[in-house]
Amino acid sequence: MDENKIKSISLETMQAYLIKSMLDIKHFAPKEYCYSVMFNHWVHIECSEKIVDRVLRKLVYLLHPLLSMMEIVRSEFKSPVIITSGIRDLELWNMLYGAGYHISPTTDHSFGLNYNPYGVGALDHFVVGVPAKEVYEYEKSKFDKEIGQLILYKKSQFIHISNNRSIVFSDKFKSNILKDHKKYIVWDY
Repeated sequence: MDENKIKSISLETMQAYLIKSMLDIKHFAPKEYCYSVMFNHWVHIECSEKIVDRVLRKLVYLLHPLLSMMEIVRSEFKSPVIITSGIRDLELWNMLYGAGYHISPTTDHSFGLNYNPYGVGALDHFVVGVPAKEVYEYEKSKFDKEIGQLILYKKSQFIHISNNRSIVFSDKFKSNILKDHKKYIVWDY
């Protein structure tokens, strides 16, 4: 077997690994954070065969804090949390951009894969029956230390939440390499 050969991680492998590795996540399945309903698109991850396990561990490492926060939000509001966007690959980024969405090339949705190696994980979501502004304010106060960015999309009524960059990067690296971004944003979109 050529360990340097590039391969696609199968959907079955990715789903099985994520489910097995996050047993405490009770209300969210891989389809919710690895799939775009809007474009009927499963995230496609390619890497060399020798690092497949490392890539999957990284996904769990970055997904778990976000999904844990969503479990807390679900419990607080006693209503389902719907994840509208989780992991994005370059193909999905292009689909969203082509459809006119405001998509950043440095998005944390990349989870440090493919087109943006500095992504630290992000989810877009809403809580069924709860105004997005109310959820945004709750998450802002509850998860201040854990989050890197929290964006309220007022018109669309959803929230973007990303991991704090310190989950992956040192303060020195963040200040020298990564762009500074506002932590709390409210957009009219």
